[in-house]
Amino acid sequence: MPPPRKPFPAASAPGAAGPRPVDQGVRAEDDLHQVCQDRFYPSAPKLRGDTPHPILISEDGGAEVDYRTTRTLNQAAFAGSTAQRRAWAPEPSRAQLVACLDLTGPGGPIRDCKAGSRSLPLVEGNYRLTVYEVASHRKVTERTLTGGDRACPFVILGSAGDTLFSAVQDRQLYDLLRKRVEG
Repeated sequence: MPPPRKPFPAASAPGAAGPRPVDQGVRAEDDLHQVCQDRFYPSAPKLRGDTPHPILISEDGGAEVDYRTTRTLNQAAFAGSTAQRRAWAPEPSRAQLVACLDLTGPGGPIRDCKAGSRSLPLVEGNYRLTVYEVASHRKVTERTLTGGDRACPFVILGSAGDTLFSAVQDRQLYDLLRKRVEG
C-alpha cells in the first residue's frame, strides 16, 4: 500500500507567523529552498538595479515527499553567455530571487500511461509559480500555469502514486521568468 499523499497546498498558504529571517547567510541551494517555506535571508543580495537578477527555481518534490529540488533551465543556463549562466544557475550566495514551483492539483485527463504491468492516468498538472526576493521574502510575482508536457514520462517511479501529472516545460518557465531575470 503506498504512503498517504500529502495534501495539495492551499491557493495561499502563508505561515501563521509570517516569513521569518534566517540569521546566517545563504550557503547552499538547500538554504534557498527555505524561501519557499516562509524564510528569508536579510544578508542576501537585494533585488535592485539592472539585470541580470540571479534566480534559483525550487520545485516541489511531489505529493509523496516533503522536499524540494532545484530545477535548472539548461538551455538558458548553459547554452548562452557567462552572464546567462550566472543568472540562471547562480552560486547560491549570489541569488536575488527564488521561484517556487508547486503542484496545486489535478486538471483534466490526458491519457493512460503504461508503468510495467499497470496503467496510470496522466492528468493536467495545475501549478503555482511564486517568485520571492531572497533578502526580504517580498513576493515579486505569482502566476498559475498548467504543465505543458503532455507525454507519458519515460520513467515512472514506484513512489509516483496513482496519478501522473503533466510537467511544466522549461520553455514555459523561461517565458514566465525571462523578463524578471534578464530584463
